[in-house]
Amino acid sequence: MKTESRILCIPTIEDKGSESRVSEHFGRAPHHVLVELRTGETRSLRKDGGCDGDHGHCMPVDVMLENGVDVVVCKGIGKGAINRLMLNRIGVLATAATDVAGVVEEFRERSETMGQPRVCSGHHH
Repeated sequence: MKTESRILCIPTIEDKGSESRVSEHFGRAPHHVLVELRTGETRSLRKDGGCDGDHGHCMPVDVMLENGVDVVVCKGIGKGAINRLMLNRIGVLATAATDVAGVVEEFRERSETMGQPRVCSGHHH
């Protein structure tokens, strides 16, 4: 798939489109902003009310697949979430950006700051 047609999923602490601030942890984010790189369009996926605590079980991989997500870009993520995403061919990259617009710019430039995210162990973050 070409870079410009990819869909990024970015965990955020608010729903303000490209101005949304990036969450420090994938599983604790109340929102996940999707960005279609070709058009720049953003939309938010909000965790549903039936969440299993704060451990990311509210944004299952199948929801990401249904929405065409190719890459998750985050600051921190648990090992289990990384494994589930990678098994479903969804890439996981780290970001140093503080908002969605910064993540998109960083991704488009393939900045060297985009390595692997911080892996959080256990449920005490």
